[in-house]
Amino acid sequence: MRRVSWFLLAMLVCSISYAQKVELTLTDGRVVTGSTKTPFLFGSVNKISVKNEVSGEKREYESVDIKSGRYYFSKEDEWCTFVSVNAQSQPANNWNKNPKPFKKPVFMIPLYEGEKIGVYKHFVETSNRVFGTSGGSMQINGAGYIYYYLIKGEDIAKAYAMSPAIGGKKWLRFVFKQYPGMKEIIESYDMDMFYKDPIDIIKKLESLL
Repeated sequence: MRRVSWFLLAMLVCSISYAQKVELTLTDGRVVTGSTKTPFLFGSVNKISVKNEVSGEKREYESVDIKSGRYYFSKEDEWCTFVSVNAQSQPANNWNKNPKPFKKPVFMIPLYEGEKIGVYKHFVETSNRVFGTSGGSMQINGAGYIYYYLIKGEDIAKAYAMSPAIGGKKWLRFVFKQYPGMKEIIESYDMDMFYKDPIDIIKKLESLL
């Protein structure tokens, strides 16, 4: 997965010069197969232009009409699964504790699907963006990705970690402030585990729900 992630990131920062295979599962159950040049896994992009492999017709599909899909990377010879997710447009911070969501769902890579919670990765441009926490701030430059969690039954996925500057305990205490039980977990948490596997902390949260 790490190999695909960095290939995706390099591809998304640059423009796509050739079409790749894509398979979309729409919300009405239909499946569309074809090819696309749209860098749809990046930023606020919420549409995919697909050339149908049967009819040759080109059509644009919006994220609200797409449940999930698969994207083929020929250089890696791998398929990448993605889903449409309603999510905050940026991580929460001292100045904006409840960020507005993207206007429409965006496309993310699912990393974990538990009984009560899901985790997703979203590629973003992070140049010159500063995120404040209750105990300080951090600056992330260039491009990277944000990890989101979505509790089942809720409508909006929330950001909780970023890469390359993935955060620290002050950041985690701020992000999970609404869950009292997380404070004790974070205080004794091994941050090496967080940097190695950002999903593990969400499994701790899931155990409290």
